[in-house]
Amino acid sequence: MSDSPRPLDGLSLLDQIRPPPGYRTTWAIGTTYSLDLVACVAAVVALDGRARDTTGFTIPSALRALGNLRDRVRIFAQQGCIHPSPRSNPRVLALLDRIVRPVPFNLERQSFHPKVWIVRQDPMPTLQDEGPRFVLIVGSRNLTRDSSWDLGIALEGVLATRTNIDGVRAFAEHVCGLGGETGFGAEHARALDRVEWGELPRGVKTLRFAWHGGDRKALSTEDGHPLGLPVGQKLLVLTPFLDAYPVVQLASKWRHVDQDCKLLLAGLDSLLQVSRNDKDGKALASLRPCSVGVSRDEPPEAQDEEPAQPSPGDSEAELLEPDRGLHAKVIAVWTGRKTATVLFGSANLTKRAWNAFSCEAWVIAEGGADLADSLWAWAARRATRFDPLAAPPPPPDDEEAQAFEKAHRAVSARAFSLEEPGSAPAFLRSEPPLPLAHLHGLSLAVARLSTPDRSVLWTGREATEMPACQEAERTRFLRLELRGKARAKAWIQAVEVAPPIQPERDVMALRDLLGPEQFLNYLWTCLDERRGDGEEEDEDDEGGGSAGGGGGTAARPLRLEALLHAISRARRAGQAEALRDLDRMLRDYRGGLTTAPAQRLAELFDAWDAIREAMLS
Repeated sequence: MSDSPRPLDGLSLLDQIRPPPGYRTTWAIGTTYSLDLVACVAAVVALDGRARDTTGFTIPSALRALGNLRDRVRIFAQQGCIHPSPRSNPRVLALLDRIVRPVPFNLERQSFHPKVWIVRQDPMPTLQDEGPRFVLIVGSRNLTRDSSWDLGIALEGVLATRTNIDGVRAFAEHVCGLGGETGFGAEHARALDRVEWGELPRGVKTLRFAWHGGDRKALSTEDGHPLGLPVGQKLLVLTPFLDAYPVVQLASKWRHVDQDCKLLLAGLDSLLQVSRNDKDGKALASLRPCSVGVSRDEPPEAQDEEPAQPSPGDSEAELLEPDRGLHAKVIAVWTGRKTATVLFGSANLTKRAWNAFSCEAWVIAEGGADLADSLWAWAARRATRFDPLAAPPPPPDDEEAQAFEKAHRAVSARAFSLEEPGSAPAFLRSEPPLPLAHLHGLSLAVARLSTPDRSVLWTGREATEMPACQEAERTRFLRLELRGKARAKAWIQAVEVAPPIQPERDVMALRDLLGPEQFLNYLWTCLDERRGDGEEEDEDDEGGGSAGGGGGTAARPLRLEALLHAISRARRAGQAEALRDLDRMLRDYRGGLTTAPAQRLAELFDAWDAIREAMLS
């Protein structure tokens, strides 16, 4: 073991997926158990080359990113674990239904749980001699604003003859199939078989990628199952959640190793639950268990689940947690004094995770002991010794909390369809039927995410009537809220809609969301690559409204001359694709106006007509 473990390096998801100058995102998939829609917008804006944090983007830049990437990016999340943000613009968040795809696993039995990003970014024409850039991120971080301690790895790759990390393409294709996107970006997925991933972290000699598909086909121990890791000199386990089965298995395998060379750091609730059985408690005690805090919004009754959303009514719901809890999942084995194998990714130490009931992904890093030593030092500083043989009795049952959990799982397991016959009232149907008895005494309010103030109560009949909406307000995202006497639980559920939503919906929504001034800024973000989000590079800049917060910051209006200069720069730089996009945006926006445009907008339309004629002549 090293005498002085080196500190762990930080890893920013947005920094890793944002394309470098001169590159554009061509194809990407992201996977997460729990999904915060504001964090999702930030990720999409970062993939588009903008955004510096989870709240620093504007409505124009968010709409720009959604328009550019809706056919190139898919983000997969567990159905029932997509969460709204009450302080954000619901009309913007509702447009994410083009990119977000739920995986409809039944939470009673399994969950969609991997945390993986696979990204391809290609050079623009100005970098003709460069090749595509690939990014692979594997870890424990959900796409939320939770600030718990997580662990992940980010690798960059280039096209070569064959890949040096197997399984990435198969994982991508499997996930797309689970989310109803079979064949999405098939040619880019095939290219993953030729990506050479380089520059492993310091001290890591070999790296393997492994995953379970949620089909109960568990990997063999030789292929990366944690119980296949060799017994070594020391063992470290970090897991927010655990259950008895893998604890007993590990304890038996490591029974001949001194207890001081073992450390299991887990959430207190899980430790208490395992320790209440005498036999399991003795097995747990042999691993030197210690407790650590987990996020306050972790559901204590759901051992295998991830932090989702702070409770409704919490005034701090939009803020980062000041007390960072454990969310990393790690098994580290010291195979020698200076060598170790470290397994980390999405899987908790639970039977459901490691017996392939759930979809999980992880990596196995082998090499020097630097990473393992650093993790041991980190865990030892935060650990509180736990005595399984002196565990207190279980607290009284919280019947209403149990009712919420049962009802949430029952509702999220349903496949809903929304029939929208034009201006007539819409009808929401459930398959299989959802009788009121399955709500366990709670009520269920339903609304489109785009119009959350127009909710109706689920009737329990074959179909529940919902109010009609404008074409621009249509969305596959419904906001569902279970209501009890003293609490409520809200989430977003993706549903099938009939007739299907057409691309014109996005154009109409853009027109509704952007007034003349914001539309000018929207065009600016599409042309001026120097411009940040909400920054003022010079006196011509304007911040648009914030998509992540409740409103925008006041800023000076953008001068029309500045936008025309940006168009001129784009013409001189040969940005034909950007100018074609600009022409399409102007025609779409102009075509739907029902009244005479504002003066500055009318001047822009006249100027663009002249520019377009000159370009075509």
